[in-house]
Amino acid sequence: MKQSGGIGRFYIGFLLALFWLPVFLVIVYSFNANPTPTSAAFRGFSTEWYRALFRDRDMRSALGNSLMIGTATVFLSLAIGTPAAVAMTRGRSFATAALEHFSYLAILLPEIILGISFLSWYAAIKLPFGTGAIICAHTTFCIPYTVVMIRARLAGFDRSLEEAARDLGANERQVFFTVILPSLVPAIASSAVLCFVMSLDNVIISFFASGPEGMTLPLKIYSLLKLRPTPEINALCAIMTAITLAAVFLASLSDRKGRAYSGAHRNDSKS
Repeated sequence: MKQSGGIGRFYIGFLLALFWLPVFLVIVYSFNANPTPTSAAFRGFSTEWYRALFRDRDMRSALGNSLMIGTATVFLSLAIGTPAAVAMTRGRSFATAALEHFSYLAILLPEIILGISFLSWYAAIKLPFGTGAIICAHTTFCIPYTVVMIRARLAGFDRSLEEAARDLGANERQVFFTVILPSLVPAIASSAVLCFVMSLDNVIISFFASGPEGMTLPLKIYSLLKLRPTPEINALCAIMTAITLAAVFLASLSDRKGRAYSGAHRNDSKS
């Protein structure tokens, strides 16, 4: 048993190192005074690359665009995906079955195909390329993930809570906003984080939908790596990692509160 426990701890440690060691090195080298970004030699601690990063107007603009696009994508994906997930769970028809299969198809399609599809579609309807086009593309890309995650949460939902609310005189709208929606908080929070992160680091779809005013942070990083590699990229990656971890922390906090809320209401309905 002790040998098995040691193997398990070693395996977990190996996985953690495999996942986080490259990220940790990027964060460490973001404070490296070495001006050569491809060099592994550490020449002392410095915050120069963070200062240079925030002095770069184009970089600040790209960061602002990415945060704005990611936030808009989250709100639109949740606003469209949450009612769709509820409708697909409550009723079985040809339309809901088709929507379910198309949702999985959108997840499985390679991003390069989606990017080219958005390019052709926007050109056909004469939608200007740029920030608005990227938001539409990211929202379309993220909605299936929102639907899948919220449907998974609804699969374990206690329908007796709805019946109890209806017995107390609540109509359908009140049941949704006071019973169903609060119980979906963990899934909504997880979906929001996933959509935000997927929008924040998307390159392929953003490349096809972007215009002169639609430069995002990943596209900026890609162009710098191709044209002018600088240590600012390490600082930028460290900031993006911090933003992602903060989003995950907030989702975890919302998940705990949502589970506590659902547990309290479930106990109330039983009593």
